[in-house]
Amino acid sequence: MELQSKKKTSLIIQLFSIFLPIIALVFVIDKIWSVRYQILNNLDIKQTFFIVLGGSMLYAIDNLFIIFAWRQLINWFSESKTNFRIALKVYGLTQITKYIPGNVFHLPSRHLMGRQVGLKHTPLLGAAVFEIIGLLVASGLISSLGFLIRKNQVVQSEMIFAFLFLIMLSPLVLELVFSRVPILKKINLPQKSIIEMYRFLARNWFVYLFFFLVAAVTLWIIIFGVSASWSVIPLGIIFSAYAISWLAGTIIPGAPAGAGVREAVLILMLSGFVGEADSILIALVLRTVTVLGDAYIYLIAQAIR
Repeated sequence: MELQSKKKTSLIIQLFSIFLPIIALVFVIDKIWSVRYQILNNLDIKQTFFIVLGGSMLYAIDNLFIIFAWRQLINWFSESKTNFRIALKVYGLTQITKYIPGNVFHLPSRHLMGRQVGLKHTPLLGAAVFEIIGLLVASGLISSLGFLIRKNQVVQSEMIFAFLFLIMLSPLVLELVFSRVPILKKINLPQKSIIEMYRFLARNWFVYLFFFLVAAVTLWIIIFGVSASWSVIPLGIIFSAYAISWLAGTIIPGAPAGAGVREAVLILMLSGFVGEADSILIALVLRTVTVLGDAYIYLIAQAIR
């Protein structure tokens, strides 16, 4: 009976991971088609080219912070230290595999390649788990602030303090969870005090927060360059839009690198301020910027001997 229940749950998840990204992609394609002529009229090819060029370079630089944080996690779980060159090669060559349908292949690919260059199983597993947690914490915080901000830019301060309080407690929560959940017990946490753990995770998760803030700046540059109505969008919405779209594309399985899902979220968030045509153009330019940024990192990693 329990086995049947697990099979049904697995089937539901598989169907969910197949159909939801397809629905999001169909939604985006339908929106593009319905305002295609307006998009072409609004498109300044020369300006868009320079936005894509500059934005993709900024996004590539932003990805270096993620790689730095991953290396710090590897070193935290390891007895020996890993240099940034190895981290860049492993992370850069495997991050591109997130574009394979499923949006999960970068994780096992990174583990396998890490083993090939001499990294141990436990640090790789621990780094993967804590990276996911850190990115979700950072994106969740920024996303939550975005939902709390209204057009008059009033924020419910008690909610912000609640989220900050949860983040402050997170090392203790992690210690309790990892010591009690059978699967996570296989990941041996470093023998550190709660205070030492908090200090490390606070520094590391700040890097993830900084990553989303730089990505938000990249999105702001795109909005500023693409839409004449950029000034009507509250700054808080701009700085949370990328994190919200990233979060949606990550937690919804199936879509390669969140394709379709992220664009749908951005269109829904921004169209009320700048109109559908501009919001679609912004989403498409952002996707181009992120793909090229990942490609730059991949090429740099390929060049490393």
